[in-house]
Amino acid sequence: AGIMEQWNYARDQISSYDWFIHFEPRMLLKSFKFFDSFFKKKRTLFKTDGRNFNTGLFAINSKALIHFLELNGPAYLVKNKISIEYLIADFIIDNKYEYDHIADLSVVWITRLLVRIEL
Repeated sequence: AGIMEQWNYARDQISSYDWFIHFEPRMLLKSFKFFDSFFKKKRTLFKTDGRNFNTGLFAINSKALIHFLELNGPAYLVKNKISIEYLIADFIIDNKYEYDHIADLSVVWITRLLVRIEL
């Protein structure tokens, strides 16, 4: 839920751009596949697993992200014990925003226990 607080704080800056790319600080980039794909064709882009959208590295239309923030707050996540991955997936699918799936983010996620997970 903390990342939503940051996005809300930066809402004016986010809304001044067409696209928003989020890259989680605990990730290591192995290749530029995601960025090459996005800049070749700018679009909302997630690694997905059904109704779970990976939020460690993704791109989204800034207007869609602002709309998401207007409808959802961090307190909702905490109160209902919902992860942002499911909430943002439901939001995009239910509101019929177009998005593309990328199979390989080419990143390594470092957990808080310093465990490396390849995504």
